[in-house]
Amino acid sequence: MLFKVLVVTLNVKLVARDAVGRILKVKFGDKKLVTPTFFPVINPHKLVIEPREIKKKFKWNDIITNSYILWKSKHREDVEKLGLHRFLNFDGIVFTDSGAYQIWRYGDVEVSNKEIVEFQKKIGSDIATFLDIPMPHTISKKEAERGVRVTLERAEECAKLMDDRRLWVATVQGSVHTELVVECAKNLATLPFTYYASGSLKIATDEWRFKEQIDYLINSKINVPKDKPFHFWGLGHPATFALFVAMGVDSFDSASYVLYAEDDRYMTIEGTLRLEELEEFPCHCPVCSSYTPDELRKMEKDERVRLLAEHNLWVILSEIRRIRNAIKNGYLWELVQQRIRAHPRLLEAFTYALKKYPDYFDEFTPLTKKSAFFYSGPESELRPEVRRAKEMVKRVSAERYFYKKPFGKVPLGLRYVFPFGQSMVPDEEDVKDEPEEMEQVLQTIQFLFGRNATKYLRDLSVERSKNTGMIRKVFSKGKLIGVIRPEDGFFLPNVRGASLIKKGLEQGSCRVVISDEAVEPVSKGRSVFSKFVLEIDRNLKPYQEVIVVDKRDDVIAVGKLLLAPSEVKDFKHHVVVKVRHGKFSKT
Repeated sequence: MLFKVLVVTLNVKLVARDAVGRILKVKFGDKKLVTPTFFPVINPHKLVIEPREIKKKFKWNDIITNSYILWKSKHREDVEKLGLHRFLNFDGIVFTDSGAYQIWRYGDVEVSNKEIVEFQKKIGSDIATFLDIPMPHTISKKEAERGVRVTLERAEECAKLMDDRRLWVATVQGSVHTELVVECAKNLATLPFTYYASGSLKIATDEWRFKEQIDYLINSKINVPKDKPFHFWGLGHPATFALFVAMGVDSFDSASYVLYAEDDRYMTIEGTLRLEELEEFPCHCPVCSSYTPDELRKMEKDERVRLLAEHNLWVILSEIRRIRNAIKNGYLWELVQQRIRAHPRLLEAFTYALKKYPDYFDEFTPLTKKSAFFYSGPESELRPEVRRAKEMVKRVSAERYFYKKPFGKVPLGLRYVFPFGQSMVPDEEDVKDEPEEMEQVLQTIQFLFGRNATKYLRDLSVERSKNTGMIRKVFSKGKLIGVIRPEDGFFLPNVRGASLIKKGLEQGSCRVVISDEAVEPVSKGRSVFSKFVLEIDRNLKPYQEVIVVDKRDDVIAVGKLLLAPSEVKDFKHHVVVKVRHGKFSKT
């Protein structure tokens, strides 16, 4: 179905990734959204923390409010006249919900889908939604079918009304009925939305029953465009964020920071404490550094709630910032392993997800990273790095091995290669044997590119670092064919080395095929953009070294793959390969 609508032009850049988590920089109009992020819910009738304070005090640019509450309130004329940003006194990004939560809670709302869509346009929401039908995990399939049908009808109505001044969110529905979730997601994906979402299964998430959420979330995520941000409605405890970011969630929203405060509940990253139970604060945020628990208990309720809400929001936003750093520096899985120990239901959700969807996590988890692999317990054995490494060692020819938990029997030549040489396991002794030069070089190349990748390498020699004594440069017949990177032990071929390696590989293996118009700039060292990719090996992983070839299979360049193969078609104007060495590069 075609829709004659103006849709905002998105500039989406994936700047870092780990697990299925990612840092996206999304530019639309004069706004810039950075994920992962959290949208604190602002109740326009009860401003416990003023929006301007969120910007000034917390240095936070994103909030969410409910357009239905505004539409229904006595302030409706004011917000229509002033616009949402002036009304809230907030110049950052304002996300508006449509009233779908009120449908879940009260059964119905007094506004139509068309009215609330038009209202959000009129008041100037930066991110807007239509009136979908939220569902608890207890809903029957028949009721869910009706809800999905209505959701899709309203999505099509919204698509005809959308403008190009804001992001438009489509929420996948279907609850625990996976076939309905898939149907809903695939239909929404055909419409020109610029943001997608999964509703939290209320009751289940309130009771920390996250296992029920996994199938719904992942089946929503894999069936919508990969270049659009993905939101998780209503998840508000920071202990849960790292796990769900690792599953592919880009943003969250909640009023939990206020709701907990109203109940005298004090957030920590591990859980929630009662103010009445505290003798001292285990935190150094501005609130906890200025007051004692006893001083808060003696305050009037409004002031106590405000200060507790501020503390809770500091904890939430600090965790989001911590997650961003974890993604940038490659330790998101390690952070997840810490967080899931905070509650048995989080550990249950983690193990369920990785056991049921191993291919999903393998597809998007980078092949290498900056930090070490930390073993924290049996759940670490489910991680995609472990499953992947066990498969990749099968293509290595070796006579000598060492044992490395949780990877098992590892060829000795891979002693310094990620993840084996960069893993920390309790009570494990260091490997004593040293690999020989050719053992290390040949096995590393086979591990990364395939068993036959070394077939045409002749008269190899190496040059070692003067500082560390480790192998750095590799030569074939006296000519440089690549280097070994110190931090992960990976072999990085130049064009000459890639040409030799390619001769031993199956057709298409480890390759990115580009169109003729891109050959010249790429051969000079320019990056490969998605619009010029004709074919790509579907088995490649993000951050893997790849061989860039033309339609005749001639090597044009080598470089680092930034996107998973399945992302290339969705990220239409994005760098796919960061070229390190082109055929005619000056370096």
